[in-house]
Amino acid sequence: MMFEVFDTPRLKEVVGTRTRKRPDTRAIVQLLQSLNTPHGTTTFLVQSTPFPKHGKTGRARLFLLLPMEKV
Repeated sequence: MMFEVFDTPRLKEVVGTRTRKRPDTRAIVQLLQSLNTPHGTTTFLVQSTPFPKHGKTGRARLFLLLPMEKV
């Protein structure tokens, strides 16, 4: 099975006094439509858990699993 990974489009949103980055659903839909993937393609939106002391930051990724063509 082949797959592609894309950074999730983000939108800045003010929450209280802070600015947060949230997944931009409109941009995600536009990205998926622009790829012209075949029917049956599975898409996952994965949010990683941040561990700043270990060098890992919270960042969402968009995974597309593309069905393999029959040979």
